[in-house]
Amino acid sequence: MENKAAELAQEYARKLQEVRKEKENWDSRYGYFKNCAFLRLRSELKSRLKNIENNEESSAALRTGYSRRRAAVTLELSRNLAANQEKFARKTSEIFKSDRNKLKDYRENYLHVLSPEKAFKAYPVWAEVECPALAIKDADVRESMAGSFGTGDEAAFRFPYLLGTENCNFWLDGKEPERDIDFSHHILRSFLSFIPAGKLKVYAYDEQEMGQRIQPFLDFMNRTDDVIDIKSGPDELKTLLEALDRQVRECIQQKLGSSYKDIFAYNRASAGKSEKITLMLLYDFPGNLDKKSVEYLQKIMYKGNKCGIYTVICHRSDIRSRNYDAPDEEMVEQLSEYCKKIEFDGDDIFLLPESYKLSIPSAPGQDKMNAFIQEYKEECEQMKYRGLSFEETCAPADDEWFTSSSVEGLRIPLGVGDGGETQELVIGRQGYHGLIIGGTGSGKSTLLHTIILSSMLHYSPDELQLYLMDFKSGTEFKPYERFRLPHIRLLALDAIQEFGESILEELDKEIRMRAERFKEAGVSSLKEYRSKSDVPMPRILVLIDEFQVLFDMDQNRKVADNCARLTSNIVKQGRSFGIHLLMSTQSMRFGNLTIGNECFGEMRIRIGLNWADQDTLSLFGRDSGRDVERLHKLKEGPKGTAVMTEEMGNKEEESFRVSLCENRDRYLKEIEDQLGDYEEERHVFDGQREYPLLDALKKYDNDGSGIVSVLLGEKIKIAPPLMLKLHVGDNQNLLICGQDGKTECRLSSDYLISLVRNKNADVALIDGEMICGRAKDQTLEFYDLLKQYDDRLKTARDQGDIIRFIRQAYEVFKDRKNSAKDEAYVIFIRNLHYIELLRNILAGERIDEEAYADDAGSSAGSSQVDLIAAMMNGEIGDAETAKEKERDNTPVADMLYRMLRDGSSYGVYFVVTSRDYSTVRECGSFSDNLLKHFKKRILFALSDDEASNLIEGVKLSGLIPDTVYYTDGYLEKLQCKPYKEPGKDELKAFLDGGKENDRDDL
Repeated sequence: MENKAAELAQEYARKLQEVRKEKENWDSRYGYFKNCAFLRLRSELKSRLKNIENNEESSAALRTGYSRRRAAVTLELSRNLAANQEKFARKTSEIFKSDRNKLKDYRENYLHVLSPEKAFKAYPVWAEVECPALAIKDADVRESMAGSFGTGDEAAFRFPYLLGTENCNFWLDGKEPERDIDFSHHILRSFLSFIPAGKLKVYAYDEQEMGQRIQPFLDFMNRTDDVIDIKSGPDELKTLLEALDRQVRECIQQKLGSSYKDIFAYNRASAGKSEKITLMLLYDFPGNLDKKSVEYLQKIMYKGNKCGIYTVICHRSDIRSRNYDAPDEEMVEQLSEYCKKIEFDGDDIFLLPESYKLSIPSAPGQDKMNAFIQEYKEECEQMKYRGLSFEETCAPADDEWFTSSSVEGLRIPLGVGDGGETQELVIGRQGYHGLIIGGTGSGKSTLLHTIILSSMLHYSPDELQLYLMDFKSGTEFKPYERFRLPHIRLLALDAIQEFGESILEELDKEIRMRAERFKEAGVSSLKEYRSKSDVPMPRILVLIDEFQVLFDMDQNRKVADNCARLTSNIVKQGRSFGIHLLMSTQSMRFGNLTIGNECFGEMRIRIGLNWADQDTLSLFGRDSGRDVERLHKLKEGPKGTAVMTEEMGNKEEESFRVSLCENRDRYLKEIEDQLGDYEEERHVFDGQREYPLLDALKKYDNDGSGIVSVLLGEKIKIAPPLMLKLHVGDNQNLLICGQDGKTECRLSSDYLISLVRNKNADVALIDGEMICGRAKDQTLEFYDLLKQYDDRLKTARDQGDIIRFIRQAYEVFKDRKNSAKDEAYVIFIRNLHYIELLRNILAGERIDEEAYADDAGSSAGSSQVDLIAAMMNGEIGDAETAKEKERDNTPVADMLYRMLRDGSSYGVYFVVTSRDYSTVRECGSFSDNLLKHFKKRILFALSDDEASNLIEGVKLSGLIPDTVYYTDGYLEKLQCKPYKEPGKDELKAFLDGGKENDRDDL
């Protein structure tokens, strides 16, 4: 139906006339059929009567049969006629029903917000128009229309005036400027009422009043985002008109094409991401605009309605332009050819040139307008949180789960594209690796989860394996930990730089392994290998969230450099071997990173979600104003709107909406159930997790070698735990230094419990807190519990015990020099900073040992007085007496130094802990630098300078909580999470179990 007011009544009349003509045709056919039937019957009757003229009885029978047959034909034709008349009546009614409903809807819902979930109407109504009844010449048509569109006045009909897609702009001549403004407000209210909320963009050009011409609507700018934009300068408007001119061209060429009549048809087909309708209100036109601006406007108004761009021009011929390049009157007047012209006469409004009367609702009060704005705001906010259904857009049919092949690459459904089609992430066709950028609240997390879940549903574990790494908070990929998912080879939660490095190293090894297999098979690509080999070789998709942590040189320059090298190698070689990286971040505005633009350049797949304008160049390689503006428009939309290109620079970006899966756990449980036969080889790392020591001991203890082993924690890499094996000959002295008492306690407990579990270890424990009376009851209970299960553990109670422990250890040291043993003798010195005596000994000072001989409470063994008494009683022989005398003559400082230097060669080892760096530094600065005899070191909670003095190049400032740095003094340098020590009851139960096992061994 055309939307010109002058043709409204005629259009209805034309349609009704067509129906009437069709009815007349049926009526004529009825008469024709009736005449034909009767003629046939009469001819038949005459022919048969001629043969039996002399037989009156037969003649009467024939005439009776003729009458019956004629009556039957008449009845059948009458029924057909009645049915068709009913059909025509129904068809006549339907002609008016649709627009009658539109008129009713307009009257009831004017200034009511249309939910974003509602489909775009064919064409919204913007007014009611009255036309004279006499314009319809046919009386029957006029009578039919009066029943549907009558006004109560037989002289006029009232129709809904639809917003069309041709010449449906508005021209107000400026004779009554205030009424022009009021009418423009009505047009704006109609658009706001009958375009779905959030799908209208309004530009108001008001150079003189700076926006006051739309004063009732200014609250939109405070309460809602991106609905009304005020332009107050000619240059601003010119820039806008240039952009809208491009929008018209792109819409016609790229969106409508040959598939859609106009933007309304396109929007009805694109439920996922419909385009906005644009309304321009131009006040005091042409004002100070130049010719170029008017030329842009002319092109926009010519085809803009088809693309959803409508213009209201409030013309003011009495305002003189100050622009030297002002358009002439003829140029301005030409614009009116694309407009509906409005004229005011008293209280009436007329549509020219037909002078048909328009009827519009009265303007609401400001309170009602404010309520409308608030409702509009709420609908817009809700729209942002409405997502597309994963089930409807991405999930495969039940009988198609795990059926896709990854031989050619990956095609992972993500959501819905511009035209309503399924949007896929295609890997292995044009792009092999990708980069994703999305700020907080942009929907980046939703996208990552959609990629993961969609890929697992479409591909089996033999076709695709996933490595998931989160360097942010550990919550992003945590839901996948609760289920047994064979697709996932690695799950890193709250990962750190060093762990990421180890993963990249594993991927680098995977590339080398696959290269060897390709070489053996005589192929050069995954596709060729899969065609020749029956051995599964799935593609590997690596998702790294907040990837910048990997390459942050401020955390660890050496590790960052290695990560950059490994990533570059994976990006360059991974495409041939089916290994693909998808790296995501919130912004590309980083600090000092070791990864370069060359590596980013290989990541051709790019996805952006509400990214900052400053990131446009880094993300899409676009820096021209036109491209930036186009991309900015593409990213506008409801929650989950994203922009993607499969090959940056060679393929234009397209927008789509990401699907949201609200039933993710249900899908994961079904995957777990259906793939129960697959072996799961998953490694899980959680930077926030505490790993229980007892679990590790049960898994790794008693390897059967008889070598004493100590478990200290989980390495921050894919590797076995940090286990110190006390081999005879290796330097196994360990220094633990850090200000965090909790971490020191955890490490000490791990070490001691590991030793107590081993039958080949003796422990001499010297705790500075016990010596100076600072030990907590919990610590003392812990020591007592250990001693109950291992009488080879001795604890020093006073300073005299320190001297005795050193001497006893020295005797062991000397004995083992003569006869090697597989047993370990450990001198464990805790809290060195509290033990002045030991600090003096380590500093090389001569100690008056007799001064400590009378200290009470020894648990180390016999005191010097006891030894003398034993000698006098003959309990100790001459050889032992000689040994005792020799022992007495060796300074305790010399004993300690010799054992530190050579003890590891004979199974005597030292562990020293200190929470005071200065104590360690001072002890290491005397004599022959005792620190060099502590090859193994664990550091935490120190300044970067202090840490670097103990482990070269190490910074502790970036360590996550409960994490330490470890070095073996040679090649190994890594981070580690100490095990969580068990509670008292838990430890007692564990040690009881160990005792039972010992008895079983006996």
